[in-house]
Amino acid sequence: MGYYEQIQLLKDSLKGYSEEESRLADLYKTAVKNAEDAHKRAKEQREKQYYFDRNQAAADSMQQEHNTNQALAARGLGFSGEAAQAKLNANVNLSNRLGEINRNKHQDDINADIKLADDKLKLDSEKAQQIKNLLETKIKVNTDIAKLEFDREQAEADRKQAEKLKDKELAAKKELLNIELNNKNGGSSSSGGSGGSSDGGSGSNKPIEEEVLDDGTYIPELSAAQLAQRVISGAEGGNGEAKEYAINKFLLELNNNYNINQDYYKELLLTLKAYGYEEISLPFMRCQVAGYESKSVYTKTYDTQLDILIEEGASPAEARKQAEAAAKRAQMDYILDNVKTLLEFRKACNDVGITNAEVNQYRREVLNLER
Repeated sequence: MGYYEQIQLLKDSLKGYSEEESRLADLYKTAVKNAEDAHKRAKEQREKQYYFDRNQAAADSMQQEHNTNQALAARGLGFSGEAAQAKLNANVNLSNRLGEINRNKHQDDINADIKLADDKLKLDSEKAQQIKNLLETKIKVNTDIAKLEFDREQAEADRKQAEKLKDKELAAKKELLNIELNNKNGGSSSSGGSGGSSDGGSGSNKPIEEEVLDDGTYIPELSAAQLAQRVISGAEGGNGEAKEYAINKFLLELNNNYNINQDYYKELLLTLKAYGYEEISLPFMRCQVAGYESKSVYTKTYDTQLDILIEEGASPAEARKQAEAAAKRAQMDYILDNVKTLLEFRKACNDVGITNAEVNQYRREVLNLER
């Protein structure tokens, strides 16, 4: 199966993931609505039970009061202090029972609200996980598409490069053949044969490997893929920062010292990114390279100044303090010499731990700039 067919199959599969995402959203809405409806029905049922319990409490209180009044009346105490106390006790008992019913209902409402919130949170979590799984799958599919696109473009670029080299080889062979024929014709003329060209083999003889195009831009003899592989191989062995520095240093030199063909340069960057390189702009390259190299300037200056100051009799603490100041000044001098703008200067300084306050002080004292 060719690149185009594979890419189309993957793109078609993405439509299915979009439909699944829509289906999950619908299921989530339905589940939330069901939970809210259940919560509403339960609340309505609690309201009914609440009014029933209150009415029942009132009825029970009235019945108990009636029974108490009859018992007191039978004993001739219907209007006594004991009867008044009994009525008071009945009112207190009713009030307590109604208060308990209210508290129970309030607590039940709180518990129901908490349960609804928990149910929604659980649904949100499940939805988020399912959406995450879908997104991860879509990202993988898109990554596969990008890889196939890159492979296809690389194969096409390699094919064109091979055709270009083949055309150059063929042109060179033709040129050599023309030279040989001219030389032969020139030899026949000197021995009395038919006259050939008077300049013999002095015709145009272009080099086989062209390095400069008609527009004046430079293209290395290696293909972009081969050059990228060589750059990556040369940067291997260092840590992440050292590897990034080695690649950016090479790209900077390519841009600064050669009028590199931009199509070739773009192809080179594309191939480097396939190896894991993260492309940055030329100003950021200058910042990274200048900052990285300035660290060794700092170290060398610090060691040299520290030895000198100690030999001159400075205390270790004072010697370290002065050596640090001199090293940082030398480091900032180096950065300034290797960037093009003050913004680049500030960024490169910040990247190696030099604060904005130190940068501003340097600008005032060395560059005579207030801001």
